[in-house]
Amino acid sequence: MWQVKNQTPYAVKGSWIRNWQGAEVWTVVLKATWDIQPDGTTVLSNIQPSVNSGPIFHDDGKTLLYDTDFGPTKIATDVILNGHAHSPDGNEITTLPIGFKIGNITRLAQVYGERVCDGREYRPPSLFSKMPLNYEKMSPGRYFPFNKSDFNPLSVSVLTNPEAAKSVLPNIVFYDDDTMPGFGALPRQWPERSQYSGTYDENWQHQRAPLMPENMDARYWQCSPAPLYAGGRLKGGEIVILGNLAPPGYGHNGLLSFALPRIVPSFRTQFYDGSFILHQATLHTVIIETDYPRVSLVWHSALPCHHMVNQLESTTISEKHRLFIKTRALPVMPVS
Repeated sequence: MWQVKNQTPYAVKGSWIRNWQGAEVWTVVLKATWDIQPDGTTVLSNIQPSVNSGPIFHDDGKTLLYDTDFGPTKIATDVILNGHAHSPDGNEITTLPIGFKIGNITRLAQVYGERVCDGREYRPPSLFSKMPLNYEKMSPGRYFPFNKSDFNPLSVSVLTNPEAAKSVLPNIVFYDDDTMPGFGALPRQWPERSQYSGTYDENWQHQRAPLMPENMDARYWQCSPAPLYAGGRLKGGEIVILGNLAPPGYGHNGLLSFALPRIVPSFRTQFYDGSFILHQATLHTVIIETDYPRVSLVWHSALPCHHMVNQLESTTISEKHRLFIKTRALPVMPVS
């Protein structure tokens, strides 16, 4: 009962969730990971990271490294970027432009070394060769009155009256929209996500609990900052460009381009009465980890079968091999 038979080289897992009406939904997740090579090609990773059944936090316990790979179907593909900004040649610098593009999504920012107040003004930025893309290095962003919190609760707060040797400026400042800073996953309790969680009041307790509120917004399940899921549904094959975000030696003059690998997973769910259902998946999350560097694609299939819970025997996951796959050429990098 409820077996997942994997005929692919990728990581897979199945689990049950309830939808907004309380009906059982069989969800199966496939996570496929590739190593990114210095020339922008991708090679299937020897070690495939496992499917996450719950959120995974950084060692500090404050910031989210990965959200769960399960949950309801997302309205758009989340894009998560974990890692560091890197100077192109590894030499120390005081400031660095960084950029990230995938499909029609673009995020641009400027990175600075530490800028500490000396009592009168902020000193010029200190030297650095790489900078973590952590929320602790970014601005507060938009303020949310409903819970009296900033978009980024772990931010660098810019004080009106800075104190000597204590006050600092953010290391990472976004060009496109600094009201929603960030590249990484957002915890559910942060206001950008919790504003969509719905109303948990006395009426909910009497009429809906333990189901989700009727006014819950599907954007609650998106774990990336809004600018990073604004591209809608990705499919694989999109071109990714990293500017000063990959380690030295990757790409050319700080620019690394690669194409998201494109696969076509297939799902066949068998029931004990002999019937079966063929179903497909959507690309839920793209996780780019520049320090390795590697890219993971998380595919999510949701099969409503409330009255067949005890009849579901297994789901077999395979990969369709297409004879012809339309691909896009990588941008040509200048040769020095």
